Amino acid sequence: MDSVWENDIKTPEAFVVRRRSLANPSALGFGGFAATLMALSLSAMGFRGVSNQSVFIANMCFLAGIGLLISAQWEMLKGNTFQYTVLAAFGLYYSGYGVLILPSMGILESYQGQIAEYHNAFGIYQLVWCVLNMFFLIASLPT
Repeated sequence: MDSVWENDIKTPEAFVVRRRSLANPSALGFGGFAATLMALSLSAMGFRGVSNQSVFIANMCFLAGIGLLISAQWEMLKGNTFQYTVLAAFGLYYSGYGVLILPSMGILESYQGQIAEYHNAFGIYQLVWCVLNMFFLIASLPT
């Protein structure tokens, strides 16, 4: 820090106040979202003969679910309301998806062999999230 001479008095320069900024928390959220979505999409396409999605429960509940919720909380601290809402919603979506296919929850067994009804109910779950995503899309468009 340099000093300034003024009227034969040595005075220090004013301190420059630098505001610390937080790192961008969205990277964790986008990474968790992309990795989980890619794994589920490959499974849905039957890539390499995989059709059972149970192996992806950890990915959905922890990487995407918790990772997106952590990212959302940091976005809230930065004051980014829209990013907070989207990341938290997707974190809860993936956590719910993971719980739906978790065998120990007994959700599939509760349909007592009526697989068509289970698939219809699961489709309604997906449709509700599709509508929410449409709202997110509309909200993200510039006015």
